[in-house]
Amino acid sequence: MNSTEGKVLNRKVLGVQFLFTGVLILSGIIYHWFVPGDGRHSPGKLKVSVNSATKEELVSVPYIGEKTADEIIRLRNREKITDLKQLSHLRYYKKFKYYLKVE
Repeated sequence: MNSTEGKVLNRKVLGVQFLFTGVLILSGIIYHWFVPGDGRHSPGKLKVSVNSATKEELVSVPYIGEKTADEIIRLRNREKITDLKQLSHLRYYKKFKYYLKVE
């Protein structure tokens, strides 16, 4: 193989690597757009009721810490939560809402 053939082969290999990397990045973006949550957890399998869950159960939900669990309990003690949007002011609401349900 001469020098020119080696350069052409290297360019082809490099092109395939760039194409593969682009496909991986694009698939990650598409997955992020169409799958709720952040992809690290499986929304829908864990559904905790905001009106009956204990503090420990709320803390077990991804993105809900002790302070957020305390705030949810404080809110539901004042008035029953009828819609998850009542929690929209809480930190990470857009991420943890997929793991909660209202009963």
